[in-house]
Amino acid sequence: MKNRNEKRLGRPPLGTEKRRCRIAASFTIEERDQILEIAECCQLSPSEVLHRAALLLKIKPPTPRVDLEAIRVINEINKNFHLLLKMLETNHTIDTTTVDKYFRILAGLKLVIMEKQ
Repeated sequence: MKNRNEKRLGRPPLGTEKRRCRIAASFTIEERDQILEIAECCQLSPSEVLHRAALLLKIKPPTPRVDLEAIRVINEINKNFHLLLKMLETNHTIDTTTVDKYFRILAGLKLVIMEKQ
């Protein structure tokens, strides 16, 4: 059946990258549970885990989501510290070691948030 634009309706042709072959494999219950656990951890299907393992591809967890709101708050605090630093520099009453310590703490917090999310 053709439409008005003379284009064919129905399923588009399969690409050359489509996986069409299957290989059956048997596992013990423990092995199956281990594969399912890896798949769940990596947020992949068990078939994809086995495919990557067979081809010696990396099986790694997905990139964690970062709490952007927490990063924004830390960046805002960082900006306020910079403004405070400029104000204190004009009055010449500044302890640079304390200010540097706070900037290091903020940088460490940002790294922890990005790693844990």
